[in-house]
Parts: sequence; C-alpha cells; structure tokens
Amino acid sequence: MTLKDATGKCKVSLWREFAEKEVGIGQHLKITDVVVQTYNNEKSVSTTGRTEVETVEAPIQLKLTENIMADNMEENGLSLIIDDGEAYPAYRISLNKIATFLNCGENRSWKISVVVFLSSYIINL
Repeated sequence: MTLKDATGKCKVSLWREFAEKEVGIGQHLKITDVVVQTYNNEKSVSTTGRTEVETVEAPIQLKLTENIMADNMEENGLSLIIDDGEAYPAYRISLNKIATFLNCGENRSWKISVVVFLSSYIINL
C-alpha cells in the first residue's frame, strides 16, 4: 500500500493480521511502531509486532489540488472523481453540508456547481 500526504508518499508493507485489514482509497490512518527502510533512496515502512494501525478522522481542513476528472450532481449530493496521478479516488459530498458551508439558499444546486467548476480546491466538510 502507498500512503500519501502533503509532504510526500511512502510505501507501507503490512504483515500478519494487518495484511487482512481493509483500507480504502482516501481513508486516513495512524500507523505507529514501524520499521523505516531505505532502498534506492526510497523510504518504506514495515509493520512490527508492536505496530498499531488505527483509522482516524480526516484533518479539519484537507485541500486537494489535483484535477477534477468528473463530477455528477445527484439528488442528495455531489460526486467527484479526482486524478491524483496514480489513482482516481471518488468523493461524495452531501448537498446539505455544502449548502450549509456556502450559506446557500433555494438555488443551492446552481451555486454549488459554480463553486466546483471555478476551483479545484475541495475542503473536507
């Protein structure tokens, strides 16, 4: 698996029970007590007997600066597919959360579309 954040990316080898843990694209993890290795100037980490893998909440503000490849306005939300150069993670955002954040009124679908097309920045709501 590859972990990625604002500072870069790192390969992670999960062993024993951790290899069976389901992890989705875009999920936020906290991994402790690992071994760091370097090969060909590339760092990677491996689990140990003391490793703990925990799913955590996303940071309060998460900005994605990748390109939006596709969007779809649905009845109760907005779906976006992002091109991050390696995969195409999909994000679904509830219209109620977006409308509250943007302080939209009755015309919220139109206003939300304008915001999405004018900017590639998506803030985790």
